[in-house]
Amino acid sequence: MIRLIATDLDGTLLEKDGTLPDGFFDVANRLLDMGIAVAAASGRQYDNLRRMFMPIASRMSFICENGGLCATGRQVVATNPIDRALVMTIVEELQSLGMRVLISGEKCCYVLDDDRWFMEDMAFRLRNTTAVVSDFSLIDEPIIKFSGFAPDGVAPVADRLTQEWAGKLSAVMAGRNWFDFTMANKGIGLKNLMDSLGVQKEEVAAFGDHFNDETMLATAGHPFLMKTADPRLFKPGTRWCEKVLPVLRQIAENGGELPPI
Repeated sequence: MIRLIATDLDGTLLEKDGTLPDGFFDVANRLLDMGIAVAAASGRQYDNLRRMFMPIASRMSFICENGGLCATGRQVVATNPIDRALVMTIVEELQSLGMRVLISGEKCCYVLDDDRWFMEDMAFRLRNTTAVVSDFSLIDEPIIKFSGFAPDGVAPVADRLTQEWAGKLSAVMAGRNWFDFTMANKGIGLKNLMDSLGVQKEEVAAFGDHFNDETMLATAGHPFLMKTADPRLFKPGTRWCEKVLPVLRQIAENGGELPPI
């Protein structure tokens, strides 16, 4: 029986316009009432995810900041901070490549005060809890994730950043415009959550569509890969998935069992 379901958001659970699919809260409540934990797994911050899932946020679990922070309801169950000196070294490189930088702590994310567009985009479009600083050295809480944003796409520098830094921390593309750095990854975040809930691998289903979901899919006993995903992410034992919500509905209707392949 499935006891934990973890799903990526953008390109996976969410519709193309970034909204939750109609009927999600009804199905999620049904799963939660059955004792099946439902977790949103994302590069987004904790506050952002709680706002998105507000009607059931107190009952849900969250793998935030690509595994940098994990929580159930209002209880943080794990954080994975990054060495500050390493952060500042990589940030300098990202800036030299012309990338905007977003740094995430447990409480909020931080942007520089010399880029009003980026600041407003984080605060108003993404609805992040955001602080503006004149220098990243002024951040006075542990750093759990930082990201480079390239308006024209990160593909031209992705291989360079991966090769240079992947041996020291998780360094992955997180969509067309974002490149994320953490000491964790979604797989570590899922394992943190599994340990806190007492759930075994064979009791976990996970849904993803991008390379930053790869470790999460490998950690789950029942991985689902979206049909829009890069075929290189497909591994033996993975199921293709067109839409997440119908699968969740089937799990609920089957009493916690997966639909047949």
